[in-house]
Amino acid sequence: GAGEALNAKRQQDVNHLLDLIYDHLHY
Repeated sequence: GAGEALNAKRQQDVNHLLDLIYDHLHY
């Protein structure tokens, strides 16, 4: 449903932000 799609999009956004944060932590 729409809720599931929204949750999936939010999870992707969170994962992307975590990737950026980890990249910065390595420097």
